[in-house]
Amino acid sequence: MSTETEDDQLPESEAIVEPLQRWYHVPALAAILIYMLWTRTRAYDKFVRDGEVLFSGNDPYYHYRATMYSVKNWPSRVYGEPWTLFPEGQNVGNFGTLMDQVVATVALVAGLGDPSAQQVAKISLLAPAIFGALTTIPAYFLAKKLGGNRISGLTAAGLVALVPQASWITRTSVGYYDHHVAETLTMSIAMLAMVNALVVVGRERPVFEQVQDRDWDGLRPTLVASVLAGVALAAYLLTWAAGVVLVGIFGVFFVVAMSVAVIRGESPEHLAFAGVITHLVAFLVVLPFIQSFTIETTTLSLLQLLPIIGIVVGCTILAAIAREWENRELDPGLYPLIVAAIGLVAVGAIWVLLPEVAQAVWGNLQRILFLGQSDTTLTISEAQSMLADDRPPVTEQFWDGYGFAFFTAMIAGIWMVARGLLAKRTRSEYLLITVWTAFLLMMTLTQVRFHYYLVIPVAVLNGWLVAQVLRIAAFPSLEDFEDLQAYHVLTVFAILMLLFVPIASPIAAATAADLSSDTRPGSSVTTWDDSLDWMSENTPEPGTYGGEENEMNYYGPFDAVEGNYEYPAGAYGVMSWWDYGHWITVEGERIPNANPFQSGARGASAYFQATNETRANLMLEALSSSNVSGGQLDDMSNAELREAIEAQSEQEAGEDTRYVVIDDQMVGDKFYAITQWAGADFSDYYTGERYQLGGQNTTLTVPSETYRDTMLAELYFGDAAGLSHYRLVHEVDSYSVVGGYVSPNRAGPFTTLRYGFDWADAQQTAAQLRQASFFGQALQAGQNAYIYDASVESTVKTFERVEGATLTGQAEPNESVIVTVPVQTGTNRTFTYSQQTTADADGSFEITVPYPTNNELGPEDGYTNASAVANGTYTVRAGGFQNPRAQASDVSVPEPAIYDGSEIPVDLEPVEGGTGNDSTDGNASGSMSEASATSETSASGSAAEPETTSDVGSSAISTGAFGALAAPGNALTAPVRSLFESFAAEIAG
Repeated sequence: MSTETEDDQLPESEAIVEPLQRWYHVPALAAILIYMLWTRTRAYDKFVRDGEVLFSGNDPYYHYRATMYSVKNWPSRVYGEPWTLFPEGQNVGNFGTLMDQVVATVALVAGLGDPSAQQVAKISLLAPAIFGALTTIPAYFLAKKLGGNRISGLTAAGLVALVPQASWITRTSVGYYDHHVAETLTMSIAMLAMVNALVVVGRERPVFEQVQDRDWDGLRPTLVASVLAGVALAAYLLTWAAGVVLVGIFGVFFVVAMSVAVIRGESPEHLAFAGVITHLVAFLVVLPFIQSFTIETTTLSLLQLLPIIGIVVGCTILAAIAREWENRELDPGLYPLIVAAIGLVAVGAIWVLLPEVAQAVWGNLQRILFLGQSDTTLTISEAQSMLADDRPPVTEQFWDGYGFAFFTAMIAGIWMVARGLLAKRTRSEYLLITVWTAFLLMMTLTQVRFHYYLVIPVAVLNGWLVAQVLRIAAFPSLEDFEDLQAYHVLTVFAILMLLFVPIASPIAAATAADLSSDTRPGSSVTTWDDSLDWMSENTPEPGTYGGEENEMNYYGPFDAVEGNYEYPAGAYGVMSWWDYGHWITVEGERIPNANPFQSGARGASAYFQATNETRANLMLEALSSSNVSGGQLDDMSNAELREAIEAQSEQEAGEDTRYVVIDDQMVGDKFYAITQWAGADFSDYYTGERYQLGGQNTTLTVPSETYRDTMLAELYFGDAAGLSHYRLVHEVDSYSVVGGYVSPNRAGPFTTLRYGFDWADAQQTAAQLRQASFFGQALQAGQNAYIYDASVESTVKTFERVEGATLTGQAEPNESVIVTVPVQTGTNRTFTYSQQTTADADGSFEITVPYPTNNELGPEDGYTNASAVANGTYTVRAGGFQNPRAQASDVSVPEPAIYDGSEIPVDLEPVEGGTGNDSTDGNASGSMSEASATSETSASGSAAEPETTSDVGSSAISTGAFGALAAPGNALTAPVRSLFESFAAEIAG
């Protein structure tokens, strides 16, 4: 009876094991995907504040706009864009991608055809986490197909989910709605499809005679696999036009693989089938979406089509030569030489016949493969090289991001290529993976951001490696689990310890889950949000400035921009640094002069470094001139700028820039980046001064007079005092300390500390910093850290450019005339605007002022509802400030006068007892004794910037010089000091 029971139970046991053996990978893969999605969405609440959705970084804001554009104009994608790069407009090319269309479609379905902006924003917020989690699927199938079992696939998927590589984590976490993760997903799918096509043609071995005989049944597997690969490649290119680099990788692979096949005595014809069909299909799919029949990198153009057709033609020629080689029984070893010769001739022909194509390709190869980034590109933190001097050793960077997984992947790559070449039949898919990995590794060494690509081949190679180890160890299947031996258990344990423990256990410095949960919008986004909310509500809609009635449609639809966009009367630009352009477009719904495409950057750089108001205004007015190429204003003299302005058409003359927005990072953190586009050398902007530091006199670097004279400094630090055509109209109620900073490992005149206090809480710190600067003292700001030559400023300030009202009157010949008016901001900060001139030889004077003494106009009139307003009337003094000879004490300037440039007569009355011998200029807003910032975390931050300032500033500073300042009054108050200490710790860390 017991025997019968055992026999009866055996089928039941098998019934359990068989489906488990067959389907165990499905719940395992699902668990990995769900875990990755969970970790990447944990920070969701940080991005939704009081119903408003915020994103991380700059480009995600424009992708949100591109998605909204597709929602409003489905199925169209945004291309022509008048809401950026004023006064030219721009074709945005790489934005308005397949990713934006997919998310827009999901939003339309979820919103039943009419989703709200908030619904679209929330779906966009989650999109990067969803796309990131989905990459586990192609990673699984790639490793499974290469390794031959599901364990290899699950290993790869697990690594994709768990590696704590910072670039990968950021781009696959909630809030970072950029095309990067969609690129990785579509590239992985394209690679999977191409590997599958290579496996199929390697098995089917199609030949040209099958086409002649119309053997479509025999060719069906090849056609299906290759067509799918072509569609997948096209999807990748529609997601990122600059992804033509993958076409180049495929091209290199086919040259290598077909040459290897001939050398080994094999026909490469099957490879040609895969190459020709895949790229011909990709060509046909991409062609309808071509946006420009010129050569452009980030726009679907001939730069994408020509390489695709090149592979179609190249594979055909190489296959024909190989067949002729075989028919003539020529030495196979000579085939690669002939291929190389043909390649050199082709390259030479392209250089001669299509120089624009050749230069574009070579320039991009240098930029993404051969450490050839320009100085301006290097101001983008994510475009810096892993080999930069200020970065940790490369091996340390790889260890921090991947643990042992990177190093085992490199071992696997060498092993894989050897296996592929030594197999009975060449494993061309192995060659493809190693070529792909080699290119992505070079790209990552050149630009750190490409880690978001490298993660996939690292995971796949490790999956393949695990399969090889388990095969060598003869690891049993579930059916034969009773054959499990101790060394099998040790093998699994060793794999787990090697690949996963360093990156996913409590001993890891930071896990993927930890890094994901720490993502947030960032202080700049939230601070600028307040400023841009004010701008959207208190400035006129583009097309309505000055009372015009040409309000622009925010979501179009728009045609492609041919030449320069013709803006309607009443449209205007907002000048700021390029980092903030997308925020201005999306959050402020206004038109920036520069944007994160780095378009307009040179013009913005030249404007902010202009050292007088006249030249700065000439630059802004000349921006719309058709003969000012690319905003290259810095190369033009004032006379040339005037000529360009005089030659403007009526359309161009009406395209004005009306607002300027500056934040604390522009005067500090990003100032180095600003100087890399135009203007003086960065070293011209600082000098040395003696300071009391820890009881010793030490030379520290401070901003030079050249820096203090820039429009950037005059506006931000001086609140436009002394300027005739700019007025402060808004500042956020969040204040920063900006100035010099010195510690044992960092020193320089440009540092920003954001502590978010409102003006009421910041005043005490401001007074202390003014006093310290006056006496040439550095204030202790943490252990062995000091801040000096610093001030407290609103984090973001907005200025309006106006005609200004001109005050005219009569004084003594050549007499000094000073104008002042008290101003109060919306944060209750007060300052005095001042302006000074000298009367002519006949005693007449005129002085242009930008502040009205009333606030009667607003957006409904086509003007600004300023939150910084005059708190009284103007006082005009002649002969001095403290002891004037004559003055007018109650001069009113109505708001319309500052817009239409009216003249306002001023009658000076003698002052009883006034001698007029006072030479004080009355600049009550204070001299700019403040400096500002360098930061390693800003979008424009450059590795070279801290190095430059540190080398100069720390050369005269010894560690022994640090110590507490003796006088109690020279130390910061406890709360502020605590804040400085945390900042110092952050820098040191």
